[in-house]
Amino acid sequence: MDQFLSFLRGWETDDYRTMVSENISIVDLGGKFGRGVVATSTIEEGDIVSSLPWNIAFTNDFASKYPVLSRIREEKKISTTNFSALFLLYELSQPSSQWRDYFATLPQSFDTTLFWSKDELFELEGSDLKHFVESRNSMVQRGYDSTISPLIGRENINSNDFSLERWKWALSILWSRGFSLPSGAGLMPFIDLFNALPPSEPEFVSLEQNETHITLRATRQILPGQQISVSYGKYYQLSNAQLLMDYGFVFEDNRAGNSVFIPFRLQSSTEEYSAKLKLLQKAGLNKSDNFSIKLGNLVPRDLLVSYRISLLTPKEVKRASKREESILEPFSRNNEVRAINQLLSVANNLLRGYNTDLEEDLRLLQSGGLSARKRMAIQVRAEEKTILRKFLELLEGELESEALAE
Repeated sequence: MDQFLSFLRGWETDDYRTMVSENISIVDLGGKFGRGVVATSTIEEGDIVSSLPWNIAFTNDFASKYPVLSRIREEKKISTTNFSALFLLYELSQPSSQWRDYFATLPQSFDTTLFWSKDELFELEGSDLKHFVESRNSMVQRGYDSTISPLIGRENINSNDFSLERWKWALSILWSRGFSLPSGAGLMPFIDLFNALPPSEPEFVSLEQNETHITLRATRQILPGQQISVSYGKYYQLSNAQLLMDYGFVFEDNRAGNSVFIPFRLQSSTEEYSAKLKLLQKAGLNKSDNFSIKLGNLVPRDLLVSYRISLLTPKEVKRASKREESILEPFSRNNEVRAINQLLSVANNLLRGYNTDLEEDLRLLQSGGLSARKRMAIQVRAEEKTILRKFLELLEGELESEALAE
């Protein structure tokens, strides 16, 4: 802690001062948490936990000190994220790097899906997460092949410090610990040591930003021994699928964040395609979209409207095109039944895409002997199946209501 604080204070200037509370400590919490920040004495509501200047952030601006990186950036025209990963690996390879004390705090391995084997990824069969993972893995490989691989043996870039595994590690550091900063995305030393706040717990701290500093301030009293956590979702609670892909862990209870995507596609071969496309556009909807559903929520209005429009008969299309009332309202009872039945079919097909059913997953989770990765995969797919089953119950209730209304 003392060595790291010395590193932080080494960046101070008259305008950029560093403040870290004396009532906290960086400790090894073990298990899935790893390192974290814990209160050593009582911190009162309103107290500053830490306040760090922006100039300490690790951003691409610092890469300009290396002419070789500037040349590579110009020649390769690489993305900002890929250049950040290249800069991180290059800085790590410098024995006298001014960041060495910060680099010592970074995790050396991840349980994120980027590092899973094919057998481990097979446990996600049927989940949207598997498609996202495969897409990301392909993107990572393409980035390495086009950016890093051609540089091996040139410009002091060697195959050990710039291997594919190290490339994956650097990207994982950026995805899991990156911040939106005034000068762009980057890494913020010390702030990135705070672990994720479980969704069931109230916030310990608020994050404040101004032109010079990023500050964490206590929003309630924090007692000695309590871990100080921060929310990883700035605007919404992240799902376990996203947490697993980006951070390598899941929460035991994440009902507020977990979701499943219901796809919608208006095929060009659909009868009255052009007219239906205009109706979708009139409703502010797309011809292709994925709608998020959560446990216990109502059927998303835009999802239902999209399916209503796609299943209009030619006569209904003509009437709908002339209607003066809102395009978002039901068109007819028959159309409503068709839309609900179609959604039932889509949701059932999604459930059939998994290799196991919910009951088998629950039995596996209750048994012992599962690896951490397999347990997380089973938990994610079980949560998705629970959401889909509840969605089916909701649709069946809607269908029953339509029948009773006849």
